[in-house]
Amino acid sequence: MQLDSTYALCQQNAEWIVEDFEGGNGNYVSFADFGTVTFTDAVATGKGTYTPNGATVYNILQDEVMTSVSTNGPSVTITYV
Repeated sequence: MQLDSTYALCQQNAEWIVEDFEGGNGNYVSFADFGTVTFTDAVATGKGTYTPNGATVYNILQDEVMTSVSTNGPSVTITYV
């Protein structure tokens, strides 16, 4: 899937996300084992062209680390661990 916008990239930030969410009582819902998700050709353009390669990555944490994230060129891979 490709998402296009006529708006410039704000402050050179782009995100490719798999995320956990909070239930109504402030607790996180059970996190599903989603296997592996890969975003390919993940490119954002603005004043330049940006890929996830070398970006800061964040793992999901629910009392323990729940994901493993890696980048390779224009790809991001997130694996449930």
